[in-house]
Amino acid sequence: MTHKVIEFLKSNGYKEESEKGADYRTFFKEGVSTIDINKDEIVLIGEQGDWLHLPVNYYSLLGALIHHRQLACDYVA
Repeated sequence: MTHKVIEFLKSNGYKEESEKGADYRTFFKEGVSTIDINKDEIVLIGEQGDWLHLPVNYYSLLGALIHHRQLACDYVA
């Protein structure tokens, strides 16, 4: 499932900014929260710190991004 989540983020303009050997893979897009992903969870991080923890699930991420207005209406599925 992680592969599908990562491809979704890349298709929607997120850039990976992970360091080698890091526990999380980090994805950044201007104007929205940074997203960290590991094998157990997806974490959305804002200016004040992490604000949402999700299971590694494509549909959970999609729903959360839409609900919290972190995804453009013309997103690529």
